[in-house]
Amino acid sequence: MNRASENPHSNSLKNTASFPIFTAVGAVAMLWLAIYNGFPPLYYDSAGYIHDWTQHIRPIGYNVFVRLTSLGISLWFTVLVQAFITSYLLMRASIIILGQNSLTSSLAAIVILFSLVLLTSVSKYVSWLMPDILTSWIFFAIFLFLMGPALHDRLTAVGILVLAFFSHLSHVPLVIAFLAVIAIANLCSTRMRQAIGWSRLIQLVIVTVGAIFLICSVNYFRIGQFALSYAKSGNFMVSHMISWGVVQKVLKEECVFRNWKLCGYQGELRAVAGKRHDWFLWNKNSPLHKVGGWEDQREQSEIARYALQNHLGEIIKFALRDGYRQWTTINGRSGFLPSKEIQQRGAGYNVYYLPIIKHYPGDEQRMAQSRQSQGTLTLHRLIPFPANMPIGWTLSFITIIVLAVKKHWKDLVLIGSAAVFVTINAFVTGALAGVANRKQGKIAWILLYCVLTSLSAYILRRRERQQGSVESNVI
Repeated sequence: MNRASENPHSNSLKNTASFPIFTAVGAVAMLWLAIYNGFPPLYYDSAGYIHDWTQHIRPIGYNVFVRLTSLGISLWFTVLVQAFITSYLLMRASIIILGQNSLTSSLAAIVILFSLVLLTSVSKYVSWLMPDILTSWIFFAIFLFLMGPALHDRLTAVGILVLAFFSHLSHVPLVIAFLAVIAIANLCSTRMRQAIGWSRLIQLVIVTVGAIFLICSVNYFRIGQFALSYAKSGNFMVSHMISWGVVQKVLKEECVFRNWKLCGYQGELRAVAGKRHDWFLWNKNSPLHKVGGWEDQREQSEIARYALQNHLGEIIKFALRDGYRQWTTINGRSGFLPSKEIQQRGAGYNVYYLPIIKHYPGDEQRMAQSRQSQGTLTLHRLIPFPANMPIGWTLSFITIIVLAVKKHWKDLVLIGSAAVFVTINAFVTGALAGVANRKQGKIAWILLYCVLTSLSAYILRRRERQQGSVESNVI
């Protein structure tokens, strides 16, 4: 009989002490890219999230998160909080999955975390001043709510879901669709009902509905509209439909009868059909600001409604096509703001500098001296592991076969859930906002996490059975 078995609380005490230490170490490891760069890397949208949180282009959740976590002092504090939360979620989920409240489970969890840091681009999304990391938090939040044994697991999940909903509109259909799949699986599978049950799932649905109602209520008191976002969406919808060529067809059909301002730009719009989905929003040659800009989007909203009513089949076809393209698209290297756009402070570029100068003057020199500003930021993971979706799906498929042969159904549910979550995210983001590497890259690492954790759980359980068999033979 070993020492741990003599004192049943020894492993628990060791784990209680090791968990916060390993979580802190994991957080620092996840920040290696920001540390290497000398400043949290920026993206084109970063300035909007750093700047005034009352802006009307995007939801305000991440703006508020940045303002609170930075303490108004430095943006380093924001990415530090992002790293700690991500590390905590990974460590906590790993220990629950591994099923052991011991130092062994904590060691296995930190090994899994370091494997992700080495092999994937998770550090990029943790270090980035963007809300992209929140999408992966949603997966772990749902897991903690459904499977976490403690009340603080569910409270953590609720806080993350509310923040995610307030930060990006795509998170709402993502969660709704994912919960719907879980509910269907519960109906069809006895093992799913045994693993999850209906009580927690119903509670999570209530939390989701409550969070959506809260967002709409806040927007009603702010701008008088009971809507998911006070960020006006007409421009975003029309921009995507322009890339599909749908808006061009609408204008050809209706400009004879309607006095839309966009009718005067049909030639320009026909020339960009099939090109970038965000041309209408950000290209300097776009007629956006000639037809109302961001302040008056009534015409764009009217065009989008007409398109949905009269070209729905075509829109669905394009949405499914872009969803499939997004499902297979990932490149962790892309997405950093080019150095020339940080260095140039002239008209058209100072938007990237001004928010930091205004709100975080102490960070201005750090950003100017960063590798990104100097044009030398090229790393996005420490080991050049092929970070593409076919590799991720292949690894998952092989692991599923191995676990199915061994009849480890609980571990299969974990990997299957991750695959479903990644797939739903692809179709939601691809359909709503077009194909982009970062939209899948921000959560693709979840697949590898679930593969590594499931294999670790299998190995630990097998080791336990062997030790139990040896002890029974000794007795």
